[in-house]
Amino acid sequence: LSDFVDEFFDQNPISQLGLLVAKNKRAEVLSDLTGNIQKLKDGLNAVREAGCDGEFSLQNALRVALQTLKYPSHSSREMLIICSSLSTCDPDDIMITLKELKKLKIRCSFICLAEVYVFKLISEETSGTYSVLLDEEHLKNVLWTHAIPPVVPVKDLDSNLIRMGNCTVIYVLCNPLHSTFYIRKLC
Repeated sequence: LSDFVDEFFDQNPISQLGLLVAKNKRAEVLSDLTGNIQKLKDGLNAVREAGCDGEFSLQNALRVALQTLKYPSHSSREMLIICSSLSTCDPDDIMITLKELKKLKIRCSFICLAEVYVFKLISEETSGTYSVLLDEEHLKNVLWTHAIPPVVPVKDLDSNLIRMGNCTVIYVLCNPLHSTFYIRKLC
């Protein structure tokens, strides 16, 4: 995963990445969205040292991630869930969480050790991808596909245009008798 972080920022230099761990029916943020590679690698090392045990709750993980990804809406937002669990132990109806993901246009992709119906359903409903791993080499290949930025339809982005770039000088004649004018720069 450490190599994936490097590759991700190689392909997406102005993007941000966050880390979350889900274990013992809880979800915990290890690193908020950041562009700091070292901070992310420190988070991965913390997971390696602490381990992941107990029951997995997909809904708790999605809810915690939603709090971070709710804003801003002008960029594409994606979750990549890497999971070894064969089930999910959720406190509520996960379909409610799925509706919120769809409403906010957050794409969810899964990399799993086994096929789990609800994981596959969420990935399909949010236009994500779903992969069941065959071996370590397959894991690396699947991870690398997620380093490449996905194509996002323009209609899915909530953005306003901001004029940028070279300034244009416009001369505005205020009084033709006095030949006075003002210079207005548009940037």
